[in-house]
Amino acid sequence: MSQSDKTENILLVGFPSNGLIGTFSISYLVYHLKMKQIGEMEHPGLLPTLFIENGEIFGPIRIYKKDNLYVIMSDLPFDPEMAFDFAESIIEFAKSNDIGKAIIVSGLESPNRDPKNPKAFGLVTHQKLEKLLYDNEIPKFLSGTIFGTDAAVISAFRGSKIPALVLYCECHPFFPD
Repeated sequence: MSQSDKTENILLVGFPSNGLIGTFSISYLVYHLKMKQIGEMEHPGLLPTLFIENGEIFGPIRIYKKDNLYVIMSDLPFDPEMAFDFAESIIEFAKSNDIGKAIIVSGLESPNRDPKNPKAFGLVTHQKLEKLLYDNEIPKFLSGTIFGTDAAVISAFRGSKIPALVLYCECHPFFPD
């Protein structure tokens, strides 16, 4: 089978950010698609934390898979300094699993948003994903400031060969959406 015959592996990444959009949306997809947990990521800087669900013990950063779709999801927020290591761990995982592109979901504080019609904006780390925005009618994130975990993850992908699309979804600035 040639590379062109093979379906591209895609990585979805979600972590707590504004409105908890990344964690909520990725959790929903994992549940809805009935993805199987295939592992966990360890991070030495995290406060030891475990989650219990239906009597099973889970770590805070989990890896799921179904077909060509992989997910890395964190239930814990990262200190911006630890975010660089987290981002590098994601890049290493992507390289070792032949990921063609990553999609990162995050929240965009928008106090004047229409709660009945929230908008999503896209930002790409590599020019080759521009067409993906256009084909899916996702407006480009044109101006603003990104800091913290989001900035660390985006910076890591910008410096790698793995292109990433960041979907910024409008959310309330103070409450989970």
